[in-house]
Amino acid sequence: MRVQGPNRDDIRVSDSDGTAAVDIQDGTMTRATTTGGPSKNEDGSLATGRILARRQNQDGATWGDVYEVKARVGGGVDCEAKDTDDPSRLLKIQVTRAEGDGAFWTRLGQEGLAELPPSTVDEVVARVWKAISKKRLHAHPDEVLALNAIRTPWAVSRPVIDTFRQRHGEAARRLGFKEVWVVGWSEAMTERLDT
Repeated sequence: MRVQGPNRDDIRVSDSDGTAAVDIQDGTMTRATTTGGPSKNEDGSLATGRILARRQNQDGATWGDVYEVKARVGGGVDCEAKDTDDPSRLLKIQVTRAEGDGAFWTRLGQEGLAELPPSTVDEVVARVWKAISKKRLHAHPDEVLALNAIRTPWAVSRPVIDTFRQRHGEAARRLGFKEVWVVGWSEAMTERLDT
C-alpha cells in the first residue's frame, strides 16, 4: 500500500517473508522498519532481477525468464535474462542492497526486526549513493546495476527518488553501468536512477 501527498510518502508492504514500512513527511523519514529475515541469498538477486525484467518489459523490452549466473572469478553479474525477440541479447544484472547499514541487516538476522532511526531524505539519498559508489570498480557498460530495495522501501520513496536524480543522476550515469535501477517490492516500486 502506498499513500502519497505533496509532503508525504508512506509505504507498507508484506509477503510471506515479512513486512516493511516507511513514513516520510516534510523531508524526514520518521519510520523505517522491516520484519522477517534478511533477503535470501544475501541480496535477493533472483527476486530483484525478476522484478526489474518485468518492469523493463512494461516499457517495451521483451526479456524472458531471469536466471541466476554462477559466480565467476572477477565477474559481477548475478543474474541474466535473454531477449525473447533476439536471444543473442542479454540483460545482465549486478545486484546490491540499496540499504548499506550493516547493523540494520545484523539486527534483522538476529531479531527478525530492524528499524532505522529518523533521518532526512538527504541522509537516505547519501546511503543509496554510497551503495552505488561501492560498485563503481565493478561497472561494465553492458551490465545493469540493480539496487535491491525489496525489504527497504524507503529507497524507492518518491522524495528519495526525486532527490537522488537531482543530485546524483548524472554521476550515476557516468559510473560505467548500462543503467542503474532501484528495485522495490513490485514493478510499480521500481525506478531508474541514472536519468
